[in-house]
Amino acid sequence: MSTQTSLISGTAMTPLRKITALGKKRIPRVLFILAAIIMLSFYVYAFHYEPYMITIRHEEVFLDCWNQEHDGLKAVIISDIHQLKTPRHLKRLEQIIELANRENPDLIFLLGDFMGHHITDWNEHTQPEEITAPLARLKNRYGVFAVLGNHDWWFNGRLMRKALEKAGIRVLENEFVEVDVLGKTFSIAGLPDKKTRNYKLDLQKLRKVSEPAILLSHNPDYFRELQLPGELMLSGHTHGGQIALPIIGAIMVPSKYGKKHISGWSYLGDRKLFVTIGTGNSIINARFLCPPEIVVMTLRAASSKQER
Repeated sequence: MSTQTSLISGTAMTPLRKITALGKKRIPRVLFILAAIIMLSFYVYAFHYEPYMITIRHEEVFLDCWNQEHDGLKAVIISDIHQLKTPRHLKRLEQIIELANRENPDLIFLLGDFMGHHITDWNEHTQPEEITAPLARLKNRYGVFAVLGNHDWWFNGRLMRKALEKAGIRVLENEFVEVDVLGKTFSIAGLPDKKTRNYKLDLQKLRKVSEPAILLSHNPDYFRELQLPGELMLSGHTHGGQIALPIIGAIMVPSKYGKKHISGWSYLGDRKLFVTIGTGNSIINARFLCPPEIVVMTLRAASSKQER
């Protein structure tokens, strides 16, 4: 009886063993296919979808040092265009202009890095005039103001500045301009790019800026290092990290202060910094969990908040 049972048991287990062995062989194959699908999906989304998914980000800031007459002025902030001459980049630049013009801004601030450098499109560099000619169509009431970024100077900052000024855009480096609105003035000042032009920083000139004032700096690191007139500083450069991972967040931020100024608001006393993640990409033409943005910022007098 025991011999028969053993034979029956052995016969009965043979197919089960075959199925188990077959399953063990298929599991790695299934995992490989799933991994390939995930990687392909990541590539398509990060390289071909999100970089062109421009969002509009609305912000409101209350400033202690701001004229009541200027309460409610609307500024459009555009940074890090990183333009190439590929058809998709040219189309994206037109989209940026269209989206900005829809907002009917009073002021436009361009925070540098107009030029693009991608390892995947190394031969697709454009010329400054090909970027600034479309930018000349930006609608505004009181002016378009710009600073240059490290990529502009790596290309040719002087040519970039000349092209911007030819398009009617005021470029500021150690300079400020007073804007008259309804009989009252405020200043807009521009800092040199910290990465490539820090040696040009002229604190003597910048400390003469009259308040109320808005400071434009491509690189946000100056916010912690300089004390200048102006309650509000606007910056770009970080791209918000450009590539972010779930839970971990951005894997790299081009700032000596890491993620402290990666995007959005930072505060030091009564001073305020806003960092936009920008509209373009550098090094690689990809974004992940960090879609490009145009910022629409409403400038409010703190006194108007108290009156509410």
